[in-house]
Amino acid sequence: MLSYLFRCLAVTVGRGMIASAPVLICLLAGGCANQEEASNEASSAKARPKPQKSSEWLGKRDKALPHEWLATHAAAQGTNKASHSAREILPVLANASRLFGETPRMIANRAVQLETMLSANGIGESALDLVVDMSSTVAARGDAEGFGARCQQYFNLRVAQKNSREEALTILKRG
Repeated sequence: MLSYLFRCLAVTVGRGMIASAPVLICLLAGGCANQEEASNEASSAKARPKPQKSSEWLGKRDKALPHEWLATHAAAQGTNKASHSAREILPVLANASRLFGETPRMIANRAVQLETMLSANGIGESALDLVVDMSSTVAARGDAEGFGARCQQYFNLRVAQKNSREEALTILKRG
């Protein structure tokens, strides 16, 4: 566009239309400013941090249902087995909610949080498997404590104390 405006200015001055030259000069200056602004916007857009993906956490106002969100998360992580559809995750979350007295949304969030924490320590366990495992420890004990507390205990057993998955679950079942 800038080259087009320069050509127009050259034609205008060449034809002796000096009166319209200031208008073209203003257009040229405006074109340069716009290009500079566009360049600044592009570089600042690169520098701006990207907002967090909504799939990293299920907020209270999110429209996704916990079982659907967990299925989507598992698929994005590559941990969703063909048999783990959202419809099949629903009763798993409902059971955990009943056992722990917490909402399915909170359980899904804590499970994903634990999955992430374990993964950062080289332990690959899916959030859905963690919900099933934590639920199995409560069912064996017959009492219910918070899901978040149970996840923290499991994390400590696995990472700090270096127990295997089976050992950690056995310890949690014994109480």
